[in-house]
Amino acid sequence: MLEPDLKIFGEKLYALYVKDPTKLDATQASSAVLQIIKDLTPTKVSNKATGKNLEASFRQIQDSSLEAASAAMKELHQNQGIGSISITLVGETHKNEEDTNRGEALVDQIFDKTLVPTYVIVERDLKYQTPYDKGLLESQLYSVYLGKDFSTAFSIKQRSMVIAAYLLLCLAAGDQNTIDKVVLFFGEEHQDIFTYFENYCQSFDWICKRPRTYLLIPSHV
Repeated sequence: MLEPDLKIFGEKLYALYVKDPTKLDATQASSAVLQIIKDLTPTKVSNKATGKNLEASFRQIQDSSLEAASAAMKELHQNQGIGSISITLVGETHKNEEDTNRGEALVDQIFDKTLVPTYVIVERDLKYQTPYDKGLLESQLYSVYLGKDFSTAFSIKQRSMVIAAYLLLCLAAGDQNTIDKVVLFFGEEHQDIFTYFENYCQSFDWICKRPRTYLLIPSHV
C-alpha cells in the first residue's frame, strides 16, 4: 500500500468540481472518477499477484453492538493471509448516540492496539480522532489542493466513488505481498463504496487477483 500524492489527487477532484458534479448522473460521475484512477495509475508496484482473478467476499453482521463489531473486525483481521485486502465500513446514522459511542470506542481500540487496521478513513464532519500515521479525514481529499473543502458540491454517491477510487490507488501501489486492513467510519449509506471499489479494481488486474473481503458493521437504527 502506498498513498498517492494527495495534492495531485485533490487537483483532479477540483477539475471535476469546476465542471459541476451536480450536472452529472451516476454513470457520468463514475466515468469521470474512473478517469482519475487511470490518470494516476501507480508506477511503484512490487510483488504483483498472479494467477486467476478471485471473487470478492461480502459480509454483514446482524448485531450492531460494540462487542459484536469489535469481535467481527478482530476475526476478519486475524484470519487474513498474505496479499489479502479487507475493507470494513463501520456504518452510522449521523447524530445517533449509540452509533457515536460505538465509533468512539472502536477508535479507542485502534489507538490502544486492540484493533490493528493498516489504514483508516473518517467521513467529513465526524469528530473521531484519526491515527494520522495510517489514515486521513475524508475532507483532506477535497481541501489539500486549494486549502478549502469543496466536498459539499458532491453527492453522497459521488463521494462514495471518490473514496473507492482513492482506496484503490492506495492499495494498488507499493508492495502487493502485504496484508491490508482498511477501516472506514462513514454513514451506512456509503456502503456502495464496496461496489464501486470492486468495479474500479478491474482497472488493475493485480488487485483482482488478491483475496478481497468487505465487511459492513450496520448502524443501530
